[in-house]
Amino acid sequence: MDYFKQRRAYRNFKMYEASVSNGQNNLYRELLDYANDEGKLDVQFRMKNSALLSLTGLSEPGLDKARNSLVQLGLIKYVRGKKNVKPPEYRIINLYSRSAGYPTSNPTTSHKSRPTGLDKVGQLV
Repeated sequence: MDYFKQRRAYRNFKMYEASVSNGQNNLYRELLDYANDEGKLDVQFRMKNSALLSLTGLSEPGLDKARNSLVQLGLIKYVRGKKNVKPPEYRIINLYSRSAGYPTSNPTTSHKSRPTGLDKVGQLV
């Protein structure tokens, strides 16, 4: 998964498709950044609730609510952990590969300008 394409698609998702609260946004961005930093954008990974609480500033009930909302919005997959035994598991769902009615790339940077031959004068004066 391409981190920057995913961020762009997530931003477009927020702008055009769904309302995302600050808590949901903070949680998603921390999960996305962690997965990118650890090279786990395409696989399931574990992350402690205590780390997410610290990084996002959410309360435990706020974390639960934000996480459930992200699952319902189709942004992450979540597998519950076991307290003091194993942390929860997460997986970031690829947003830019699914078809949507909004652009996932910047049209001004995705295509290089190429000469077409039409800017030449057709007849000498």
